[in-house]
Amino acid sequence: MVFLDTNVLVYAALNQDPHKHAKAAQIVRDLLASDSGAISAQVVNEFTNTMFKKTTRSPENIRALNDIFRPMLRLDMTAGLVDSAISLKQRYGLQYYDSLIVAAAQCLNCDVLYSEDMSDGAVYDGVKVINPFT
Repeated sequence: MVFLDTNVLVYAALNQDPHKHAKAAQIVRDLLASDSGAISAQVVNEFTNTMFKKTTRSPENIRALNDIFRPMLRLDMTAGLVDSAISLKQRYGLQYYDSLIVAAAQCLNCDVLYSEDMSDGAVYDGVKVINPFT
């Protein structure tokens, strides 16, 4: 299972950087086709907020984009997830929202996390961060 950070979904939805858009869109297509992608409620909320802030897309269009990603939504926010994120933040010095992403990936037994926001190649308690855009 592969966990996707918000930036991958944003690049898949927006064609502002053609290279990143093509790569992200292919990742999303492949993971949806193989049913091996995962996102959390945090990722959905961050993606939705980014779409409202950085685009003029209608709420209906943003909802439709979320519907595309919905099959990968595998985790809601829980108190246990927050506690795990705090522990990760303490151990690794991550930003809190990044530690929440890693905690979600761990909770879902993902061994890979695609993100450009964390150190490429870093491993956090068994979750390896890969920047798919390098």
